[in-house]
Amino acid sequence: MEKVKKNYAVNRNSYLSLLLILAIAAGAVAELFAIMSSRANSGYPISVLDDVMLYSELAVGLLIAIFVLSIFLKGKISTIILDLMRLAAVALFCMCMYYVLVERADLMGYVWFSTLESDNPDSVNALNYGVISAGCYVGAIIICAVSGGFDLVSSVKKSRTRQEVLADIAVLEEELASIPEEKVKEEAAPEALPEEAAAPAEAEEVKEKEPEKPVYDGPSDSFIETLSDEEKCEFKKVFLDNKPPVSGVPAYEVGGDNKKFFSAMFANLSRTRNLVSDGLMSKIYDGYHYGR
Repeated sequence: MEKVKKNYAVNRNSYLSLLLILAIAAGAVAELFAIMSSRANSGYPISVLDDVMLYSELAVGLLIAIFVLSIFLKGKISTIILDLMRLAAVALFCMCMYYVLVERADLMGYVWFSTLESDNPDSVNALNYGVISAGCYVGAIIICAVSGGFDLVSSVKKSRTRQEVLADIAVLEEELASIPEEKVKEEAAPEALPEEAAAPAEAEEVKEKEPEKPVYDGPSDSFIETLSDEEKCEFKKVFLDNKPPVSGVPAYEVGGDNKKFFSAMFANLSRTRNLVSDGLMSKIYDGYHYGR
C-alpha cells in the first residue's frame, strides 16, 4: 500500500525567474554587441575579444546552472553554493564590461570629444555597439545583484479543501478494502521478540514440572471430611498409617470417639505442634473445640 504523500506546493519564484532570464539575455546580447563593435571598424578591433566572449559565455552558463540546480538543491549549503556561482557570474560580467570600455576609450575621444572619427560611420558604429555592450553588461550585473536577495524556489504547504480530504479518505478506504484481512493483521501485529516467543514454551515446561495435587484414598469420618485433600493426606500419614508419634497421645479411631485424641494433642502441644502444618493443627483445634 502506498504511503499518503504530503501535499506541498513547490513554487518557482516567478519574479526571480524572470530576473535570471533577463540577466542571461543581457549577457548574451552584450557579447553579441561586443563582437559587432569589434568588427564594425577593422581599424579599431577589440584586441581581447576572445577573452570577452569566453567570460561572457562562462557567466551565462553559470546563470543557466543556477536556474536549473535551484530546483534540486535545498538547504543552507546549497544556497551558499548558488550564491557563489552568482557572484562568479557577476565577476565575469564586470571583467567583460571593463575590457569593452577600455578598448573603446580611444574611440570615445575620437568620436565624442573631437572630429577625428566623428564623420566615419564605421567608427561611430563601433563606438555605439561597444557602449551598448557595456550597458548590457552593467544591466546583467545589476540584475544578478538584485536576484541574490530572493529565493528561486519556495516549498509551501498546500491548503486543502474538505472535498479533497474526503476524496483522499475514499481512496485509502478502497486500498484497504482490496488488501486481504490476514495480510493487514500480519502487518499490524508487532513481531514477537525471541524472549516473548520462548515464554509460552517455558510456561508449558513449568506446568509439566508442577507436582500433581495429592488425592486422599483413605477412610473418612465427620472430622476428616472437614480437611482439604492435602490435609487429609498429611493427617493419614502422621496419625493413621503409623503409631502415635508422641507418647501420651492415643491413636485416632476413624468414626470413633476421639475426644481423648484431641485433648491429648493440646495437652502435649509443645511436642505436637511441629508434627503437622499450621492449617492442619487449626483443624485439629476445631475438632477439639466442638467436641468431636
